[in-house]
This record gives sequence, structure tokens and C-alpha cells, in this order.
Amino acid sequence: MAKPKSVSSTLRKCHYERLDVYRWKIHSGNNHFCFNGQCMIGRNLSGVIMVVCIITMTCTIWIIFELPVIIREFSIGILIVIIGLISIVYTYLFLFRSMCMDPGIIPRTNVEEYIDLCKRHPELKTQSAGTMQINIPVKDCILKCKYCVTCKLFRPPRSSHCSICSNCVYLLDHHCPFLELTTREDDKGIYLSIDDQNGQCEHNPFNTKNYLKNLCLKLCTSLPPSLYQAHKKIRLTEQRQTNRV
Repeated sequence: MAKPKSVSSTLRKCHYERLDVYRWKIHSGNNHFCFNGQCMIGRNLSGVIMVVCIITMTCTIWIIFELPVIIREFSIGILIVIIGLISIVYTYLFLFRSMCMDPGIIPRTNVEEYIDLCKRHPELKTQSAGTMQINIPVKDCILKCKYCVTCKLFRPPRSSHCSICSNCVYLLDHHCPFLELTTREDDKGIYLSIDDQNGQCEHNPFNTKNYLKNLCLKLCTSLPPSLYQAHKKIRLTEQRQTNRV
């Protein structure tokens, strides 16, 4: 008669291990990374290839047919040629910089953060989680932040989820089919109609009430640092099971 297995041999011990991994290696969105996470690109580069071909063809025609005429007909032809060539170089630089930069991806919650979030908001475990909102005060207004069931977080004000990239993006404007990447909004003083504590807040709390200041704030200031930082290591909590004999 076979001996029954001991109770201790059937027990399993669960424990959590913390692993240091690069964020881009566990990225859940629809993006590719190059150079150890320093460069982020879209999955479909057909639009980028088409744009590069069009720019290259246009610049080649200008160099072959227009440059000799400019140098021959104008006394400052050399200066015009130099400015034109510099503009071509800058066109390529800004194109590839826009194609490879972080558009403002908001990091998804990890296991510990999600557990803590569910403790504070038990409704997240129900089917109505996609309709949940929380109110955040900004100046004299109350902004409503929606919950994203994909990224498992409450999106900050002026953020939205890109269904193509599968990322929540701060200041999302649209998904560019040519760069195959999400782009930010251009801050043109978008009108917001949101509730405040007294009723309706019919002004934009992010507006400086001056068109010149709005323009300078957008064009003459540097971009905020990346929140995602795909090239850096993060502490990942992983659950493992081991047999205890």
C-alpha cells in the first residue's frame, strides 16, 4: 500500500521577489525601442518612410535644378544656398527627433500601486471601473480625472489614452499616421467646461489669459522631462511559488 504524501510536501510557499529590469523591456504599449530604450518608435514605419522619401525627392530636385540658377542669377546666391542646406538638415533632424522622442507616456501602475489603489477605491474591481472619476482641484476649478482600465490609473488633467499606441499620454492631441507616434496638443487655449464647487467653471484654468504669454509658454520653453524614462531600471515585484518539502 502506497504511503500517502505528507502534508508538508504538498504545501507551497509564495513569496515576492524584487527584480531590477529596464522599463522598455516590460513595456505594455504598442511601441518599439532602440539603443537600450533611448529611442522609441512606432510599430509601423511605412508613413515615416513615405515622408522621408518625399522630403528627399523634393530636396534633390531643388539641389539639381534650382541651386545652379540661384548661384548664377543672384549676387547673394551662396548665402541662399547655405541657408537652404541648413534648413534641409534641420528638417531631417526635427523629423527624426519627433519620431524617436517620448510623447509624454504616463507610467502604468505596478502590482503594489494597483493593490493600494483598489483598497482606496473598491469600485475598481467591478465592471463599472471604466466610468469612475475623481475630482482634483486646480486653482479655482475642480477637474474630473477618468480611470483608465488599460493602464490602471486615474489620468491626470488634459491626458487621454491613445488606442493605437495603447498608452496614456499627457497633453495628447492626436496619433500622427506619418510619425506613427502620439503627439501632444498645441495649447491653443482650448475651452474647458467643467464643474466647480459652486456650479460651472467656464474658463480654462491652464490659460494665462494672454495670447502672447500662451505662445511664449509653448514655443519658448523646454519640454518637461520624460516621466516614463524607458532607458532606466525599475524595481519589479514578481510573485513566485516554490515547493517546500
